[in-house]
Amino acid sequence: MRILHVETGKHLYGGALQTAYLIRGLQAQGVDNLLVADMRSPLVEQVQETGALVSAGCWSGEVDARMFFRLGKLIRHWQPDLLHVHSRRGADLWGPLAARATGVPHIITRRVDNPEPAWLVALRYSSAAAVVGISERITEVLRVEGVSTAKLHTIRSGVDVAQYQPDRERARQRLQELYPLPLDGLYVGMIAQFIRRKGHHRLLAVAPTLVEAFPQVRFVLFGQGPEVENVKAEIMRLGLTEYFVLTGFRDDLPQLVPGLDVLAHPADLEGLGVSLLQASACGVPVVAGKAGGIPEIIRDGENGYLLEPDDLDGWQARLNLLLAEADLREQLGRQARELAVTEFSAETMVERNLALYRQVLG
Repeated sequence: MRILHVETGKHLYGGALQTAYLIRGLQAQGVDNLLVADMRSPLVEQVQETGALVSAGCWSGEVDARMFFRLGKLIRHWQPDLLHVHSRRGADLWGPLAARATGVPHIITRRVDNPEPAWLVALRYSSAAAVVGISERITEVLRVEGVSTAKLHTIRSGVDVAQYQPDRERARQRLQELYPLPLDGLYVGMIAQFIRRKGHHRLLAVAPTLVEAFPQVRFVLFGQGPEVENVKAEIMRLGLTEYFVLTGFRDDLPQLVPGLDVLAHPADLEGLGVSLLQASACGVPVVAGKAGGIPEIIRDGENGYLLEPDDLDGWQARLNLLLAEADLREQLGRQARELAVTEFSAETMVERNLALYRQVLG
């Protein structure tokens, strides 16, 4: 079996990370893979290390028709059995067009749950052999938008549970080596792009009261994005600079996340939430917004807590509870790890994609 993958993300998180997991797993099962990716992305090196082929380029999104010609040429030369489109940024437009032009069946994985206009839905998905949502929420959005139920499949994102493991003491030591964090601190983490829908502003809104109740609390924000300067300015305005650490993008999250006491994710729009899976696999309880596919990961009171994104009183109460009760954090964290291993492993995600390939190819 030969699979041509298209993932044009520039960073190794979200869809790009899932693509890396998938190709690694497929390679191990004897499937031949060729990835089309952005030459600036660390995904290129990750996939090359698996032994898979990579064709790297640089594109400008939906308006850049060069991807259509590149994909057409690759399909004719490499002759894949199937094209799998993993990202947007033009890939889900030019990928299907190239597949149709060359007569190769294709699959599209959608990772966001924001609605799209009917004409764009028809353009992107009408010719696909299958359309995959990474959560039941996304699959339902696609169904409502008019994508045929017969084409729809849900394959949830996965986490490498061998890489992300509970190793609290070593991770705390590493965090303390990297950043000015107190040895006896309570660390509230957030792993997300700095974009408005991730909800950093909500965490900042409850931070002053948490600092007053727990002077040893520290907020560790992982990620990068266009809102980072606004977040920094708000932290300064609140007079909380010493309580916040902004790490930027880190490629060593498995060595750092287990050191957190709680992960906060106050998003109001989310396809599924890979960072929640990473924290759960590390045994870290999560407090998250009741949005998108998040309720498929976080079971309220079992492995964390779910709240309406703008329920700031609720956020205050749940974070306060977890920071105050170490035994509760340990209990929820243990159950979070169990759920990640049994339902959200990368291996499960690979097997379900491979089963879909076989179904499409007959």
